[in-house]
Amino acid sequence: MPVAIAAIRRSRVRTAFLVAGVTLLAAAIATATSIVATVWMAPPEARATSLEGRQAPDVRLHDYRGVAFSLADVRGRPVVLSFLYTNCPSTCRLTAAGIRQAVDRLGTDGERVALIAVTTDPRGDGPTDVRHFLQRHGLESRMTYLVGDRRALTTLWDFYYIFPGDERSGLDSHTDGLFVLDGDGRERYFLTSDFDSTDLATILRELLI
Repeated sequence: MPVAIAAIRRSRVRTAFLVAGVTLLAAAIATATSIVATVWMAPPEARATSLEGRQAPDVRLHDYRGVAFSLADVRGRPVVLSFLYTNCPSTCRLTAAGIRQAVDRLGTDGERVALIAVTTDPRGDGPTDVRHFLQRHGLESRMTYLVGDRRALTTLWDFYYIFPGDERSGLDSHTDGLFVLDGDGRERYFLTSDFDSTDLATILRELLI
């Protein structure tokens, strides 16, 4: 009888270990699945980064009115290059407002600064949308707002490390980045939408000398 009891106890211990092992394995699989799902569902990281003082890649697009544009057209002038879309609920409005405030601080010298915006939403940024956006921010006669087909824009976004947002993560997840170029087309400063307009005005004033 004692031998039988010992055998039963050993069997129960083995069963308990087996159940525990299966439970741990299931938990590990669930955790791994959760991690994979999280990585898969997470929006791509914003890749905005400074060009580290390098020559800025050329921009060859057309503005919302259909006029062709290249960075070579504004060589010799400081450039503020931003990436926006007209229905952006947050960062684009801050960026546009800050840019206008900065050039306002320069007085008439502000006219010597080239303000360039590249769309991150080619489907939604129609001519009327862009015009209304520029009017709301007092930039209609100041900023060149560039649009184009997605293939050309994608090449440009990649050059500047810009993630434009997508249907999964939302267009408002687009990269927040502002490039300040000197008259030779070389990046001098990289800012984000929380920049101080006074600081930007100081930067531009230095580049205008």
